[in-house]
Amino acid sequence: MITSKERKIKLKLKPYDKLTFMEKYELIWDKYNRKQKITYEEYVLMLLVNEEAWFFYNNTLYQVDHGLPNVTAMYITKYNGKQKVSEQSENYPSIIELLDKFRIEGKRIREIWDDVTY
Repeated sequence: MITSKERKIKLKLKPYDKLTFMEKYELIWDKYNRKQKITYEEYVLMLLVNEEAWFFYNNTLYQVDHGLPNVTAMYITKYNGKQKVSEQSENYPSIIELLDKFRIEGKRIREIWDDVTY
């Protein structure tokens, strides 16, 4: 029986272009859970499999939620230090629509991705 750790090592040794979508996803999820930086493209792959991924940018927590049929929401929680200041959400009909239309300080997520943390 192969362990989870051994499986991840085996996947990391496999050429990336030879990995299946789910194998790529497994590696991305592992990086994300370890709070290792993932690329914007990896973030999008996570969202496409309905993960409720979150990130921080400028003292604000952003979390995508796929809880309702035909609704993809971005929950936005602003903080002042550790104190929660405000909460709101914006709804979109799909993840593609959210990624295209949602803005943070006038920019798409793709444009600020290098500055986000988890």
